[in-house]
Amino acid sequence: MFKKILFFSFPLAGHVNPQIGLCEALGEKGVEMVFYTTAEHFHKLEHIRNLELRPYPEPFRQYFNEIGEKRKIHHRMLTMLSTFYRDAELLIDFTIQQMEQEQPCVVVCDQFAIWGRAAARYCGVPVCKFFSSILADEIVYETDPYFKNAIAYMILTQGIRMFDIMGVIRRVNRRYGKPIVENISQVMARGDGLCLVMTSRIFHPGGEKYPENVLFLGADHQKKLPPPVRKDKIFISLGTVSLRPHFFRDCIEATKHFGYEYVITLAGNKRHNIDDLESYSNVTVYDNLNFEDYRRVVNESALFISHGGFNGVTTALLYETPLLICPVSPEQINTAKLITKYRCGAGYYKKKIDRQEMRRLADSIVGQPDVQENLKKQSRGLQEAMGYTGAAERMIQEYIKEDAR
Repeated sequence: MFKKILFFSFPLAGHVNPQIGLCEALGEKGVEMVFYTTAEHFHKLEHIRNLELRPYPEPFRQYFNEIGEKRKIHHRMLTMLSTFYRDAELLIDFTIQQMEQEQPCVVVCDQFAIWGRAAARYCGVPVCKFFSSILADEIVYETDPYFKNAIAYMILTQGIRMFDIMGVIRRVNRRYGKPIVENISQVMARGDGLCLVMTSRIFHPGGEKYPENVLFLGADHQKKLPPPVRKDKIFISLGTVSLRPHFFRDCIEATKHFGYEYVITLAGNKRHNIDDLESYSNVTVYDNLNFEDYRRVVNESALFISHGGFNGVTTALLYETPLLICPVSPEQINTAKLITKYRCGAGYYKKKIDRQEMRRLADSIVGQPDVQENLKKQSRGLQEAMGYTGAAERMIQEYIKEDAR
């Protein structure tokens, strides 16, 4: 029997959901796993063979939810990073105890699960990093100057948070008697072990330059839906965290000249006010969509207006649906810039929607032949990527069979 793999997730939907397919592929191959997350995500993984679900401790969950309510800091990347280091301080004792108890052959850590990698260093366990978005390392900096400029601006405007981060690093390292907590330049780097990235090589900046330990998995599912006879919807979503007053109404007014039906998902975000949508007869609003319905709507849409969450962007590329991204965080801004660079859509960067300007952007991408051709290229790249099954086989070869020897 295989030794266990431990998964340390970052408990947000955009980070947990991409790991489901990998767990399914490993479970089908007889690999035993323990998946750590918060209880609200358990229902998504309960069907997976050979997988045990365990909750993170309550003090962490409370702190994590408190940060989630502080929406004004979500676009400040260094400030958010400082909270991730605080997460690590809250979880390090628990995580080390779990590793010593389970004796895994490898741990899979979300890009922001700093605690998992710190515990692995202490326990001498190999680490496989899992990125639900693109990396931020020297290859990306060389290929895409926005990243480097964004980091310089981040340090200039939020540099005081470096004291918080360094404080956590010093306290945890002192507690355990050796340097186990990574610095901020290592958080979004690929690391020495396998690095799994949820996109294609052709979409990722500098993708062709990465070594063989970086595996580009493609989309989080295989494309099985046939192309619709006609894409006749506009899909609008702000994801689980973002919040903007009158956003949905502004988007509808800016694009109503297309004459399409609208589908809006609130993604479980209870803070959205949709009272101003009651007058529209061609708008359907869902509190949330399951995976199958979400993909079906994207497939049938002529335009996806999104905050730029990476899972949604990848799904749109897979189904050849142009994107109009209204980003909030630096990560989402970069995604919007990539979509614009690849001519698969456009980015709208103002906080307040100018309906005429949004209309012009929508007109520049909906139904445009060059956009459709570029979307086909990106869709092929995702479909030709390694996928979950290939990644599972590589992990077994790299960690489990090696461990058995």
